Amino acid sequence: MMGATGSAGHFRGNFHKKFLRSGFDSRHPEKIGVDRWEVGVGFQSQHSDLMGLSFQRKKENFNCDKCGFFVEGNGYTNHCPKCLWSKHIDVNPGDRGEICQSLMEPIGCILKAGKQVIIHRCVGCGIKRRVKAGTADNSAVLIGLPGKTS
Repeated sequence: MMGATGSAGHFRGNFHKKFLRSGFDSRHPEKIGVDRWEVGVGFQSQHSDLMGLSFQRKKENFNCDKCGFFVEGNGYTNHCPKCLWSKHIDVNPGDRGEICQSLMEPIGCILKAGKQVIIHRCVGCGIKRRVKAGTADNSAVLIGLPGKTS
């Protein structure tokens, strides 16, 4: 089978190089890409370059662990609209499979395709994730986040 770049061997070789550059350490497979994750390369989680994102919609209400605000979930809600903090609970969106369970601090905001995207960093393991800002999000907090518009 031919890969997108020509021969099948070349395709596998590029994947292997990307896999090694992702920060994989066979002694600690749970930390795939944690130290080398970069905002803007399109990764949504530390594992997404190795397995496809398998979104699972879960409509769940929760109390924000940072500010205590009651959040009524809509199936896509993953952060508090009042303080914008989140919780590191998913490996892939909606699966609730992450063992870290630490809070995720909103550290920035970018504009992508005309929409605001919040960048969160886990205070426990340091992984970064991006999520679309919601219409109910606190605009004063959102505007106060450092970011760029390109």
